[in-house]
Amino acid sequence: MAWHVKKSHSPIRIHDTRLLATENGVWVWIENRYDFTNLNHLTMHWEQGSRRGIIRLDVPPRTKQGVVLPLDDREPALLRFVDSDGTTIDVYRLRPATNLQTELPVSGSVEPVVEKTSDGMTVLKVGEAHFGFDEHGLLTSGRLKGIPILSGRPTVVVRPTQFINFRGNQKRTLVNQCVNWRAQSVDIQIGKNSVTVISQGRYTMASGRIVTTIYSDGRVEIGYNLIWEDANEFSCFDWGFALRVVPEANELRWIRDALWSVYPADHIGRPQGIAIASGNPRYAAARSAFRSGPKPWPWSQDMVDGGVTNDFRSTKFRLITGGLFRADGHGVQVLGRPSPTFVRSQHLRATPVGGNLEGDIFTREVFPDDTSGYWLEVLEYHAGSSEPHLTKSLRHYPLVIKKGTSLSGTVRFALTSFPLGVDESVNLPEIMP
Repeated sequence: MAWHVKKSHSPIRIHDTRLLATENGVWVWIENRYDFTNLNHLTMHWEQGSRRGIIRLDVPPRTKQGVVLPLDDREPALLRFVDSDGTTIDVYRLRPATNLQTELPVSGSVEPVVEKTSDGMTVLKVGEAHFGFDEHGLLTSGRLKGIPILSGRPTVVVRPTQFINFRGNQKRTLVNQCVNWRAQSVDIQIGKNSVTVISQGRYTMASGRIVTTIYSDGRVEIGYNLIWEDANEFSCFDWGFALRVVPEANELRWIRDALWSVYPADHIGRPQGIAIASGNPRYAAARSAFRSGPKPWPWSQDMVDGGVTNDFRSTKFRLITGGLFRADGHGVQVLGRPSPTFVRSQHLRATPVGGNLEGDIFTREVFPDDTSGYWLEVLEYHAGSSEPHLTKSLRHYPLVIKKGTSLSGTVRFALTSFPLGVDESVNLPEIMP
């Protein structure tokens, strides 16, 4: 929160951090948010690769001015605004003006092979990737080169919060209400370049269908459409779809379209990052030796329910791509849907199975005994908070789930044998003074 306060109250604002090419460099609009002070009392230090430079600005108070910088539009650059005593006032990172969309790691096209097993399972083979479906048409296993990655039923996620009906919803708060999918029909459609498994059925409170398509290059899409049928209304904390991943895949990697262009390296909201469920190994010795007093690690490395860190469990908003990976590099990578607006974006979160965000006090009745592994959740909606007193500050629409509410979305992913490449150098090494 402190970082957001620093950035939102900064006297300098660069709204568009793309490197826009001009004849003599790149064009950047800089806004002076001071009421009475010209930006000429600051120096702007720029860095791009091995090149460095200093520019003194002349932007009157409460105005915006376009500035041409001697930068290459193909390589990221860092701008640091410094006052006369050497204090850093603000920092921005400029990026090439290219689409942030990232492709999934896929193999060459191989004709899918469908097999039936003696226990009623359907196995789909695409090259070195094997996918298993249960009798209800849900993707329950995924292996690549014989190494397990997906293990267990995926599920639609719909979690209530306490914005309305506070006294009646404590037991349901942050507990997934989509329980016990039962298929009424399962249809397998085999095409030239894909196989589609259509499961028509219902949860205890909603009905609809879950459609899984596996393509010949290894890409997987799971689309779902539900109509809520329960008469009890509740305010929604989040909803989306969750894949169940093996416990060995305990490293979360992500790239997202962040609110700010620069974050400290230990901030849970940084645009790119790696978070290990059990915490950053650099703090392992400190954890073992810690007894009392101030913790010698940042808040992001605090352990929470399920034995994971805040960094690992926190929601990564406006996902570009991310996933969970094993130490040997095998894992599942999801392709997000970044959008200029928050409500049209997808978000990523990893949670321990059975942990359910705020603890498992009320989840034993809806979760099986086997709570190994992690949920990799791709969210279509997130309320931003679970606290009723924060409703006035929410900047996007609140959602009430009631009878007849339609929930639909699509998850796009692939199994991979190498981890998502993340450039953690885009993060600041320290928090600004």
